Amino acid sequence: MIKIKNILAYVVLILIGISSINLRYTTVEASDLNLTDVRESDWFKSNIEFLIDKGIVNGYTDGTFKPNNTVTKAQFVKMVITAMGHNELQNGGDYWASPYIKKAMFLNILSSKEVIPEEFEAPIIRADMAIIISKALQEEYADNLDEYASLLKDYESIKDIYKESVLKTYSKGIIGGYSDGEFKANNSLTRAEASTVIVRMIDTSKRVQVETIFSEEDMKILQDYQINKDMYKTGYTGLTKSFGQVSTERLGEYITDLCIDTAKTYVEKVKYGVNYSELKENDKEWRTYYIESMGTTDVLDNNEKYSYEEYQDKLIKQYIDDETISEAQFMTNNDLVYITDTGTVAVRGILKYTYLNTLDANIEKFVTVKEYVEIEIRSNANAEFMVNKIIKMN
Repeated sequence: MIKIKNILAYVVLILIGISSINLRYTTVEASDLNLTDVRESDWFKSNIEFLIDKGIVNGYTDGTFKPNNTVTKAQFVKMVITAMGHNELQNGGDYWASPYIKKAMFLNILSSKEVIPEEFEAPIIRADMAIIISKALQEEYADNLDEYASLLKDYESIKDIYKESVLKTYSKGIIGGYSDGEFKANNSLTRAEASTVIVRMIDTSKRVQVETIFSEEDMKILQDYQINKDMYKTGYTGLTKSFGQVSTERLGEYITDLCIDTAKTYVEKVKYGVNYSELKENDKEWRTYYIESMGTTDVLDNNEKYSYEEYQDKLIKQYIDDETISEAQFMTNNDLVYITDTGTVAVRGILKYTYLNTLDANIEKFVTVKEYVEIEIRSNANAEFMVNKIIKMN
């Protein structure tokens, strides 16, 4: 009991110390905002609007958002706590951020050692963002998390207390590295950049694609496997297809990324990653993902031709009839994108999906599968890229 009293007293003293800073973060409600410094063409506009709609950020009373201002530690704590759903909190009287700091401490997102009054109105560094977000996330991390360190050129210079959190947020695509390959743990972020980080925290579809770490065995299987020319025929051209293993330097960075995005959308959102109950309620999002990856051309399936709408209906009915519930992750990188000997593009990678088994009562309900797969990407007359077939490797 004595220890608890001492801790509470310490927290009160800390919060009193913070209140002596006496700086206010004055905001207005989203419905009253007319942000004069956020333009239609700004890359961050949609992220700011998304967070304003959810009540996570607000603008200032002068009608600005100040997207290029740095984010203080107190502001970032409030953003994270509110993003977690604690919308009932209001700004404090003595110090506006006190309720959010106390909630963060209660949730073990901040510890007493990290509640340093003079830091809360100073710009927060990326490493501290990583610690706060990694504690707030309720997600599992890759077993090979340490291997992501090889992707950050300045990893060894990051303080040990930050390293694990940096790898967690980096591996999840929430706080990415810079174009020079460094993480730059001591850099601060602008309000626009921090808003993007919060969006990625709560919306997994907005996260950046992180280069996937594969074991030597995985890479050998993925790069060495040859497809028999007689085992597969492209439905639209009738051409036999094999794996040509031609360098993607001919494709260029933009097309390579586009092929990877198309493959991921198809595998994770259309072919797998499906919940039949959500489809029954509203299939609009699934149909959008289908068009993004498969396009709007006719489909040939088992020698039967369908319009894309008919084929969408066929797949939706199949998922609902089978009561399909699954989650999927497709892992690949630029080294696993190839031009085939028929001119199409092949994206190889590891497919991991978990599905609900309803057929055999003797099998555990949720089953996780890992498969090596290749996805063929073809282009139409409009130079759009779309998936043709997925091939599972032995």
